[in-house]
This record gives sequence, structure tokens and C-alpha cells, in this order.
Amino acid sequence: MDVYVSAAEYFEIGQNGMAMAEEISFTESEAEEQTLDERLTGYMKKHAVELTAKDVIFDKKGMSDKPFALNGYAQLMTYAQINSEYRDLEPTHFILEIRDESVLYEQLWRVALDRDEYRELYNQALKRMVHVTLTANMPVERFPSSTDLSAIGETAEYELLQEKCEQPS
Repeated sequence: MDVYVSAAEYFEIGQNGMAMAEEISFTESEAEEQTLDERLTGYMKKHAVELTAKDVIFDKKGMSDKPFALNGYAQLMTYAQINSEYRDLEPTHFILEIRDESVLYEQLWRVALDRDEYRELYNQALKRMVHVTLTANMPVERFPSSTDLSAIGETAEYELLQEKCEQPS
């Protein structure tokens, strides 16, 4: 739902900007109108995954340890580009930034995948963007922020894009 609230500020210092709602209206979100593509639905059936990234993002605490499917274009990230929540995984994992295709607005996820298990995906991501469909979870003890789009990958399938991206100098 898209919720619109008219509020008056009735807060004291230390209450993090809390306010009293005076008028509330809501509409169905356009994100809900997006249908899942065949690739994602096929992957979800094959791997017995019932949730998508957009399902878990709105209830992170309730869904933190449940696997979800994510589908989109991905590029490799360097550890210099990411926050400290992945630092302990640096020797064993690599991070992909993935644009979730199941929502209308831009939603970029950062997902850690095992270097050994997905060595070929890592090598391909070094050269170009790839299209991935994967299963991940968001352990709340690792990613405590409710707005964080970070996850740990469990299984992944990928396909190469036709065009190579130029390597940065």
C-alpha cells in the first residue's frame, strides 16, 4: 500500500521525530501490479521458494530467516564500495549488486555469494554484467537496519549478457 499521512509534530527531544497522524489515506501500490516473469516463477517452483524480494522487504523482522527469490541484472562490487556488514565474508564471498526487476521503482540489492561454489559466476561478473536469479536470506543479526537491501545468497543461476561492459581504468 502507498500510505499518505498528514501529521502534526507532537514529539519531544529523543523521540526520533515521532508525530501524531491527523489524516491518513492509502492506495494500492503500483508495485503490487507487477506480475512475476516466467524466469522467476520457474526458478521459484524449481527451488521450492515461496517469497520474492518484494515480499520480505516490507516485513524484514518477520521474514529475516526465510529464503526469498531475487531476479535481475547484476554487477560485481568491490569491498571498498560496501559497508562493514560483509567484511568478515571478504575472504570467502563476493558481492553482487542486483537490480530487482519485480518492482517499478529502482531497488538495488547487495548479495554475498560463496567464491568457491560460484567461481564461474564470479569470473564472468569480473568481465561483464550478468543476469541472475537466486535464493537469498536476510539474517537480521547481520543486517539490523530495516531499510537495508543486503542478503546472503544460497543458490544462484545466471546467464551472460551479450554485450561486454568496458573495464574501468
